[in-house]
Amino acid sequence: GDRAYKRWIEQNEVLSVVITFLSSISTELLALASIGCWRLNLPLSILDIYQLRTLGIITSVLEDIPQMVIVIMTQGSGNWSIIAIVTLATSVVSFVFTVIFRLQSCILWLNA
Repeated sequence: GDRAYKRWIEQNEVLSVVITFLSSISTELLALASIGCWRLNLPLSILDIYQLRTLGIITSVLEDIPQMVIVIMTQGSGNWSIIAIVTLATSVVSFVFTVIFRLQSCILWLNA
């Protein structure tokens, strides 16, 4: 719970700063930090990990959708260049792959 996490932070001040910084870049890094093979003994529950992975999906949506909207808006006149088409197609494929991968990751984590 919260007490265990607070105690861990007090005992591992430098490491907690590093993990906080890295997790601000990617919530997946915080989820990886909780895996036992790193011997960090991070006191995160299964619910915490699930919420982190769900947050990763939401983050992907918030990052990728605006990028696709900007490409579409800049091509609003209807004259689509090959670069715009490739950029949009790449963004869509990347978005779909990321969401599928993260959903699969959530499902596998829950079944483990």
